[in-house]
Amino acid sequence: MMNSRIPWSDLEHQIHRNLKKLNISTSQALCVAVSGGADSVACFHLLKRLGFENLRLIHIHHGDTQDAMQMSFRDQALSLAQALSISFKTPLQVYRVKDKLNTETEFRNARYSFFKQAVTEGEYLVLGHHFGDELESWIIQWTRGASSQMRPGEILSQTEGLHILRPLSQRTRGEIESYLKALGQKFLLDPSNQDLSIFRNWLRQIWWPQLEEKKPGASEVFYRSARRSIKAGGLKSDKIEGLRALSFDRNIFSEKWGLDPEGLISVVKNLGVSLTWNQALEVLKQLDSKQGRRKLELASLEFELAPRLLTIRRRHEDNASK
Repeated sequence: MMNSRIPWSDLEHQIHRNLKKLNISTSQALCVAVSGGADSVACFHLLKRLGFENLRLIHIHHGDTQDAMQMSFRDQALSLAQALSISFKTPLQVYRVKDKLNTETEFRNARYSFFKQAVTEGEYLVLGHHFGDELESWIIQWTRGASSQMRPGEILSQTEGLHILRPLSQRTRGEIESYLKALGQKFLLDPSNQDLSIFRNWLRQIWWPQLEEKKPGASEVFYRSARRSIKAGGLKSDKIEGLRALSFDRNIFSEKWGLDPEGLISVVKNLGVSLTWNQALEVLKQLDSKQGRRKLELASLEFELAPRLLTIRRRHEDNASK
């Protein structure tokens, strides 16, 4: 068992700050999906180290297979989940897939079917996805010509009726493995990740390394560029009785901008209005508070702060250039 007296690492401090911005307290009920891989194992350790006590584990065993190496991995992954449950006195729920699964889509559908059964009302489902995982999914959607609603780096989101927390979504695989190494915690490597006939594996094993070799530092630049695009994305622009409005889920807005006046100043420019630094800071402080619905007027803008929604409207009777 880990020594809780060891000071928090830089990674733990960063995750703590991110969760605090989202008003996620250590009393929040969390259902942590542990696959046995580095990401999910690190996620569980992080939450324990940060003082989250209302935790339980869920693990999906993908069933029997004639592939001896894959079967061994699945059994070892279950054993690792059981060991974590025993060592940290944390409840574990196991689901064993009975049907034969072949495609990535089939595996995903099976997982989410179980997640929706397992996660109870008021719980957040915790997934260990890191930034690279989500960026790969984004790229896959692009290559299919799909208009993806995914936002790589998003920590708290809602999918298929589940509130999903991804504490590591802004961290890299390297950071995660270094964290586990420092803790002396073992993890498993899924042998199916070496199958290059799977497009995601080819991206991870071939494309990313070749991109980095051809242009050193490109991966990190790619990550930063995607994060900037996230801040500019997720807006809903509308016209309501001559007023132009932008609406945001408050949790998503807080996650993206926190108390960053520069971010809000950039957002309201979409309405053709300029805010000063102090004006933007005042709005963000109001947003960060736990009060109920209220309205705030600044410059030629009206900010309506509801429990779950932030709406910014430009008042048509005002001159935006005042």
